[in-house]
Amino acid sequence: VTSTQLTQGEHSARAGRWRPGGSDISFVSSRKEGNPQLYLLPSAGGEARPLTALPEGTLQSHAWSPDGRWVAFTFRAAAPEWTEAARKERAERGLSLPPRVLDHAWYRLDGDGTFGAQRFALHLLDARTGACRVLYDACAVGAYRFAWAPDSSELAVAHTLHKDTWSPEVRDAVVRVPLKGRPRRLAWLGPTRVGELAWSPDGRTLAFIGHQRARDVFDVGNMRLYAVDARGGPAKCLTGDDDHCLNVMSLSDMKDAYAFSFLAWAPDGRSLYVSVGTDGGTHLGRVRLRGPRRTELLTRGRCALSVGPLDAAGRRMGCLLATAEHPGEVAVLDVGRAARPRLLTGLNDAFFREVETSRPSEFWVKAEDGWKTHAWLMLPPKSARRTARRGRLPAVLEIHGGPHAAYGWAFFHEFQCLAAQGYAVVYGNPRGSKGYGEAHAQAITGRWGDRDWADVSALIRWMQGRRNLDPRRLGVMGGSYGGYMT
Repeated sequence: VTSTQLTQGEHSARAGRWRPGGSDISFVSSRKEGNPQLYLLPSAGGEARPLTALPEGTLQSHAWSPDGRWVAFTFRAAAPEWTEAARKERAERGLSLPPRVLDHAWYRLDGDGTFGAQRFALHLLDARTGACRVLYDACAVGAYRFAWAPDSSELAVAHTLHKDTWSPEVRDAVVRVPLKGRPRRLAWLGPTRVGELAWSPDGRTLAFIGHQRARDVFDVGNMRLYAVDARGGPAKCLTGDDDHCLNVMSLSDMKDAYAFSFLAWAPDGRSLYVSVGTDGGTHLGRVRLRGPRRTELLTRGRCALSVGPLDAAGRRMGCLLATAEHPGEVAVLDVGRAARPRLLTGLNDAFFREVETSRPSEFWVKAEDGWKTHAWLMLPPKSARRTARRGRLPAVLEIHGGPHAAYGWAFFHEFQCLAAQGYAVVYGNPRGSKGYGEAHAQAITGRWGDRDWADVSALIRWMQGRRNLDPRRLGVMGGSYGGYMT
């Protein structure tokens, strides 16, 4: 298998999407004046051409209609006083920065910056004519999840109904938004969080990943799979018989740290494929519409699997396969039976011929109340241990942020660097972490720093009792949100 670089130049290209039929690939790039636009590249090769001429702003996500004519995407225009043109004009006139007038709690986000009162809206692009318009913008905070109907005539759009971002209650809705005509909201009983959603192949059913817990605004408990009649009605939980969460992945500093969910229908409409985070790994699961309401794990092992598109026949799926010793590589997975993904690339092979990595070993510890915590020990690789001082090793305990996240079987550059410098690295998933059932994740609700600290203390005691670790040289490092502690 060979890989080919499709885009060139100094500007990055991201979010590639196949146009149905495979003739073209769309992607997002800031090639012109720094403004992100949608581009279309022939899959056989050639020059990419712009599909959009959007003003300065942020282009978030896009999806092709099944017939290959339309593109739905979310876009947020920059505030006029904070555009590049406005900055240049102020510089020419010797003016200072304008004030930011804030009247809403939702005005900035890590990784996104300060956006003030600007909001994303759902746009519709005609790929034949280039005509573009706002299709839907009824969400007060501008956060949308959307999916195309199989006949390309409409989209299902999910968003919160609250005007206040920090409302203590869950209240999401799904709205059917036709390309022509008025939107119509579906209704079902009870509070509902709606995440990833997808239409069934026959267009009769909408599936989504979410939950129906009124007060769980941070999605602490398990995210499950639901199905609802596309005409409206109560939502039916399809995974109520298991204890899996369908919105968690193994943390890594080599990729986005947010949770991940995946949802795809089998072509025959009898089952759905999902991503499952469990015991530090991330795997592919299957849920059948009829039969037991549970998730069947199709892959297993010490790895973090980021699953991708399913082929038209429903037999194979593209994915990224990562381990604790190796970053992700492109692979293909036969979804018809439980099997290990088959690697297609070796983009990091040259690097790992020169660099030695450490393979962690897993263990479990008990807190004083008997609760078990899953953890890992990463010792320096052999070459680092040979050059290290004889005797016990200095050690570092890593604590992840979130706190409702999970360390596990994914590559972590920071851990490998510490190990290469002669440190023993310990990391684990105390209570509050996901991937170990709802009780484990919910154990610290309303009581951060209580049961989770009991588990962290158990890890510290375990480290102090190890003969190969120096109890006088133990460090604690906070995770993505925790900062550093001494």
